[in-house]
Amino acid sequence: MSKVVGDWVTRVALDLGVTTDELVVVDDFRSQSVKDNGCQRGNNSAVLVNFQTFGKQYAVVRVEPIKQDNQEQCYEVIRLRLDHKAGVGGMLWALALALPRVVIQREGDLRGKQVLVLGAGLGTEGVMLASRGAQVLLTDLPEVLPTMEYTVKSNQSMVQNYGGFLTSSSLPWGPSSLEECRNVLRMDFDIVLGCEIVYNEDALPDLLWTLRQVVRKKTVLYLALEDRYFSCLQFVRELGLSNQFLVENVQDFDTFGAEDPYIFSIRSRISQ
Repeated sequence: MSKVVGDWVTRVALDLGVTTDELVVVDDFRSQSVKDNGCQRGNNSAVLVNFQTFGKQYAVVRVEPIKQDNQEQCYEVIRLRLDHKAGVGGMLWALALALPRVVIQREGDLRGKQVLVLGAGLGTEGVMLASRGAQVLLTDLPEVLPTMEYTVKSNQSMVQNYGGFLTSSSLPWGPSSLEECRNVLRMDFDIVLGCEIVYNEDALPDLLWTLRQVVRKKTVLYLALEDRYFSCLQFVRELGLSNQFLVENVQDFDTFGAEDPYIFSIRSRISQ
């Protein structure tokens, strides 16, 4: 951790009433500073507040390195509400922190990009991309919709300050929901995210059907997963062996403690 980030972690901890040991830096300052509204803005840092300490309000804190006459800096808080009633959709997964960092590094400027998040759950990855200017649609099962709506409502003002947009919608997978989800499936997305969505073997045929609808000529799909009790990797291998998808295994990313993690970048062969 750089000294600049370390100093601000201390301030954030004091403001939130937690100790620095209960904060984890998600994203360090890396990019060149750019002129923006009279300030020199660099890349944002995010600081993760430990859930066991912070109760049901899970917060990811974004620290803005803004150089002004008074040398003040500020930060934003991304709020997420863990909801055990929503099952796995109400939990925060380690790869939900790793995936958006990979996307930001690989895709660069996200301003105006249309992003679909499948199985969004809390929507962590969607908020982090929307706060960099992307237009993000969070989707999940109907029972997870209240969780996503909380995330949208709690973070929309901050997201809009960065030129992004965040919304949510129910999107069950598979052809049985075609009529219900037709409007979403007709949209053209630049980026599709799926974080820890390959975990239920019975749901894979419907997931595959949905991927075939939303991954089009210009789309890049990012799948983040841990190899679990059944072979999640076999599902990805089958995507690569199909005549529709090209699969790249992303190397060298921060796992945030995930066990046996993988992130894949997947494109349509039609674009080649």
